[in-house]
Amino acid sequence: MDNPRGLRQKRALVLDEARELLETAERQNRNLTTDEKRRWDDLMAQADNPLAEIERIEARDRLRAAQMVRGGGKPVHLGGQSYILAAEHRMADLPTAASASGARPDELSLSRWLRGIVTGDWSRAKAELEEMRAMSVGTPTAGGYLVPSPLSAQVIDMLRAKAVVMLAGAQTVAMEYHTLDLARVTGAPTAGWKAEDAAITASDMTLDKVTLHARTLVAMVKASVELMEDAQDDGQSIERALSAALALELDRVGLYGSGSGEEPRGIKNTQGTVTVSMGENGGQLTSYAKPVELIGALWAQNVTPNAAIYAPRTAATLEALTDTTGQPLQGPEAWRSLRRLVTSQVPANLTQGTANNASDILIGDFAQLLVGMRTNLTIEASRAGGDASGNAFGNLQVWVRAYLRADFAVEHANAFGVLSGIIPAA
Repeated sequence: MDNPRGLRQKRALVLDEARELLETAERQNRNLTTDEKRRWDDLMAQADNPLAEIERIEARDRLRAAQMVRGGGKPVHLGGQSYILAAEHRMADLPTAASASGARPDELSLSRWLRGIVTGDWSRAKAELEEMRAMSVGTPTAGGYLVPSPLSAQVIDMLRAKAVVMLAGAQTVAMEYHTLDLARVTGAPTAGWKAEDAAITASDMTLDKVTLHARTLVAMVKASVELMEDAQDDGQSIERALSAALALELDRVGLYGSGSGEEPRGIKNTQGTVTVSMGENGGQLTSYAKPVELIGALWAQNVTPNAAIYAPRTAATLEALTDTTGQPLQGPEAWRSLRRLVTSQVPANLTQGTANNASDILIGDFAQLLVGMRTNLTIEASRAGGDASGNAFGNLQVWVRAYLRADFAVEHANAFGVLSGIIPAA
């Protein structure tokens, strides 16, 4: 079967012949003859035919690439500027994050760049100003600035390092366009024994697709003009605040996103997730029995979970468990082998039956959670913005707004489990 390159080469030869027909007629100062017109129409049909096949093959190859092992080595290249990155990979290392000015990544700083666009003083951000000029990314008439690619990758890596779903192993998909289709296996092939000379009974692997849609996530920070002009940290406090706000919301949505409106769907609200309950009206954690029950339910799905995420209150409860001698209860190996992460983005006020103070433990193979990221990040700074609580001009403030576009997708719902209804001691 021809590959896309071969099909394009064949198409180019067809178009060359069609072009020669036109050029011959033009050189002779005449129109195409009847036979030439018929040949022209035939060549145009031949040129159109490979386009659908090229698109089909490239889509198939992207789906196959998405099924490759993604845990180590280099990021998986999906074609164009799309990549899949495991937790240990950095967006700053991708070719898409290369500097346009020739500066090394360690020579550029988002915080210095941010201070420059807020105060207009670029004396401490000359390399960042050169990068912005080289990429022609400034849009001051609109009040906003598109962050240069190396700096955009840096801030996305910063929030990836803070988000617990990323620490648990969720994979980042650097998206070239606003949508991206990835493969999902819905039916695995089976093997069977055969007798000599007997026919082989074939089984097909069936594929479905997961589609990522880039959705807009926004964070805003208000700071005094005096602070920005006098601060010696070159805007690092704003950089940290923005990345922390974006990371917290990514965690919330990745775990509990509703999937309604523009909000992505998170793990708990994904249909098919494995569930274990603490009881109709919730129950207290007095041992590791229920978490291990959930781990066993995942094992039954041929899933090897790698991480557990839960609320601070649940973490304190587990730490306080003791054995009959009063010694701290270590928990079984199945629990200890998990990477255990704590976040306030797991609520402690969920409703289960009559309880309204319930919480969850989410356990799973977090490599099956995909976080789509459009690498473009926009930062806007205004001294005149206003809302119902006041305005920047009247308060002598600078309002800084950052937004990126992202989405979540669960490759296999049964790779995740939720232990629900955890309530505190009375």
